[in-house]
Amino acid sequence: NADKLKELFSRAQGEVSIREALRELEMWGAATTFTLTSYVDTDEQELTIVKDWKDLVNQVGDNQCLLQSLKDSPYFKSFADKSQLWEGRLAELDECLRHLNAAQRKWVYLEPIFGRGALPHEQGRFRRVNDDFRSVMQNIRTDSRVISFVSRPGIKNLLLTVLEQLGRCQKALNEFLEEKRALFPRFYFVGDDDLLEILGQSTNPTVIQTHLKKLFAGIHSVKFDDSTSNILAMCSLEGEVVPLSSPVAISKDVEVWLAHLAEEMQTTLKELLTNKLAVSKISGS
Repeated sequence: NADKLKELFSRAQGEVSIREALRELEMWGAATTFTLTSYVDTDEQELTIVKDWKDLVNQVGDNQCLLQSLKDSPYFKSFADKSQLWEGRLAELDECLRHLNAAQRKWVYLEPIFGRGALPHEQGRFRRVNDDFRSVMQNIRTDSRVISFVSRPGIKNLLLTVLEQLGRCQKALNEFLEEKRALFPRFYFVGDDDLLEILGQSTNPTVIQTHLKKLFAGIHSVKFDDSTSNILAMCSLEGEVVPLSSPVAISKDVEVWLAHLAEEMQTTLKELLTNKLAVSKISGS
C-alpha cells in the first residue's frame, strides 16, 4: 500500500508539473505581443515595424525546450495531444518570425533606395512587394499578439513571397552597382550606400566633396566655378591647390565625368612635372 501511495503521489506531482507548464505556455501565448517602433519612409509616411527580435526569438526557443523536456516525463502521455499542438504552433511561429525579420531588414535597406526612384525598371516589382509588406505590418499593428500573427491564413506563404521579391530587387540593385563599378573601378573604394548616394546626387557639389576624398587618395576637395557645373582645381588636405589644365564638366553620368576627372588629374600633374623638369634643365644649363 505504501508503495502504491508513493506511486500515486509521484504521479500526481508529475502531472501537476506538466499541467502547470502547459498552463504557463497558454498564458504566454495569450499575453505575448510584438514590441513595435515607428519608422518614417522616404515619403514622410509613418509605418510600424518590429524591434527587440532577439528577446522574442529566445522566448520561442525557451518554450520549445520546455516542451521537449516535458516529453522525458513518464506521465507525459496524458498531455501528448496538447503538447503536440503547441509544438507545431511554436515551430510555425519560429519559422514565420525568422522570415518576417529577414523581410523587414531587407525592406528597411531597400525602401530608401527605391523610394528615391532608383532602378526604374524594378520600381513596379518593389511597389507590389512594398504593399504586401506594409499590409503585414498593418495587421501586426492592429493585433500585435504573436499567436494571432502566426494564426493568420496564408501568412507563411505571403512572407516567403515577400522575401523572394525583395531578394530579386536586391539582386537587381547589386547587378546595377556592379555595372557602375565595372565602368569606374574606383567605385570599389566606397560601400553600397555611399555609391548609391553618389549615383543619385551626381551633380550635387556637397555630395561630390564628401565622397571624392574616398575615391582619390590625396584629394581632399575640389574647386568649382561660380555655376558649380565645372571642376576647376583639386585641393589637398594641407591646403595645396592645383588648377586643372582643363575644367571638368559635371553631368548626370557620374561615372563618365569622374573618369574624365581622373584623366584630367593625371594630365595636369604630367604637364606640371614636365614643365618643372624643363625649367630645371634650363636653370642647370
